[in-house]
Amino acid sequence: MKLGRFAEIDIFIHWSFWILPAYYLLSVTATQGWETGLFTSLLVLAIFACVLAHEYGHALTARAFGIRTIDITLYPIGGIARLAQIPTNPWQEFMIAIAGPAVNVVLATIMVMVLFFVAPIPTVPITESITTEALEVLLYANLALVLFNLIPAFPMDGGRILRSLLATRLDYLRATEIAVRVGRWMALLLGIYGFFASPMLMFIALFVFLAGTIEFYGARFQNMQNQANHYASGNGFGYTPLHGANDSGWQVFVWPAQGAAYPGPTSGPGTHAQSRAYSAGATSPQRADTIDATDVRKLN
Repeated sequence: MKLGRFAEIDIFIHWSFWILPAYYLLSVTATQGWETGLFTSLLVLAIFACVLAHEYGHALTARAFGIRTIDITLYPIGGIARLAQIPTNPWQEFMIAIAGPAVNVVLATIMVMVLFFVAPIPTVPITESITTEALEVLLYANLALVLFNLIPAFPMDGGRILRSLLATRLDYLRATEIAVRVGRWMALLLGIYGFFASPMLMFIALFVFLAGTIEFYGARFQNMQNQANHYASGNGFGYTPLHGANDSGWQVFVWPAQGAAYPGPTSGPGTHAQSRAYSAGATSPQRADTIDATDVRKLN
């Protein structure tokens, strides 16, 4: 369901989102009356307005680095801003990841200031109680969003911050792998805690585990694609047609790019073809290794 469009970014609400406010509306109404039930469900919507602001923090910071946000979708467990591309620059990823919690820090500060000025003002008791309670709930909700999102559980904000810091010392794929492993352990601990405390935390733990794994394989695929493009453009030894003395018209394109010769079978059926691996600039074989062939063509 499309909620609207703001700052050139489409906002969607997943159908399952409405389960949460409906649950609070019905359950609280059944025990405390419809006024309290309605108030609670409206508070849930207000909290998700803070979640939406959090996601816009990510989206607008990404835009500052030239990265487009496809859309923002709200789910019962939070929000997701889909970027057109994942930043591979560590500084950019750090700033985009920290921007979300920073928005909640600003909102929490505003709540504190409003509470400071509103609390001493004499008003109708019920109005004062509702106003103060709503502001306090939103204050604690924003603080919880800050602390929870900074947990180093990739792909949550804290996990992305961890990856960006690791990427200053390691290559991007290795940094992602470490961040995902840490995230899996955090998801396991969160799931165990959620088993005793809240089913919602178990769903979040499952999401963290699965989403982190998916993004890791996405990063691995992107890394392979980047290397393939690099070698295909003539900047490496990969995707090079190799011919051996006994190849009988076979053309082999190899990846990763260490094969620089293809001697082919030298005697009898069943003989395994091997490559002679070269490092950049080398003129002699470094080691023998089986070819990892991704494209084999018969020329005749």
